[in-house]
Amino acid sequence: MRKTVESLGVGDIAICLAGHDKNKPCVVVKVVADDYVMIADGVRRLISSPKLKKIKHLQKKENSVELTDLISSGQADDKKIAKALEKYKSNKNGGGYV
Repeated sequence: MRKTVESLGVGDIAICLAGHDKNKPCVVVKVVADDYVMIADGVRRLISSPKLKKIKHLQKKENSVELTDLISSGQADDKKIAKALEKYKSNKNGGGYV
């Protein structure tokens, strides 16, 4: 099954499946085209310079309504993204992002 933009959206937490950031969590900050999104992690990839990534190289894990709202309104910053990903990593064995 081919992944489509509908499978990933702004605010989704995903795991990178390929590249130097393999197995690391990230947040989708922008949908660019049918096969591409922009991602950030708040530490290495900042929201001011997100990475262009093919969606086939990402695995969706969670959707954060809070992050979706912050990114959509332009109020997201690297600290908030990094904090959300830390919360996801610390909770992934016990229920995921809350």
